[in-house]
Amino acid sequence: MNTYTLTRFWVTLLCGENRLACIVTGKAFRWMIAGLMLALIAGTEVQAADEPLVVETTVLKVTHDADGREVLVEAPKAGPDDVLVYRAIYRNTGAATLGELTAVMPVPPGLEYLEGSAAPAAIEATRDGKTYFRVDAEPLPAPVAQWRALRWAPRDVRPGESFTIELRARVTTGAAEAP
Repeated sequence: MNTYTLTRFWVTLLCGENRLACIVTGKAFRWMIAGLMLALIAGTEVQAADEPLVVETTVLKVTHDADGREVLVEAPKAGPDDVLVYRAIYRNTGAATLGELTAVMPVPPGLEYLEGSAAPAAIEATRDGKTYFRVDAEPLPAPVAQWRALRWAPRDVRPGESFTIELRARVTTGAAEAP
């Protein structure tokens, strides 16, 4: 599956004015940020030499078939009101447990997170890339339209284990297209 174009669109916006470059963090894994940025650019698996964390990223567009059933497809472009699914699969291919791995998924400018679409559902959000808040807080410190990234709780990932995070976002401005 070729997801290069939309993944590249995501990173281009990500590296714009907000610079939400943290894709994964954790006490032992700060060195992975550069490798994870490559994963986002390529839309493929990335594993640093001799390192145990593999991250596969995909971006798909939500469409519907003739019967109205939802279908996820790769798409060469996305325009206003299109809904995109951002997914990252983290795998521990090493022999030791990876401790306190925290997954962070950016919501770049031009996209708006669709409330309630995160999986797993227990998340925190940020509007500045620095200060996170619980999304079940009353009242919310920021409206959903201002959320620039979601963060999932730190977790240990045992050898051979994998986990997936996902969110949906609506394109609010502009369009992404293959060059």
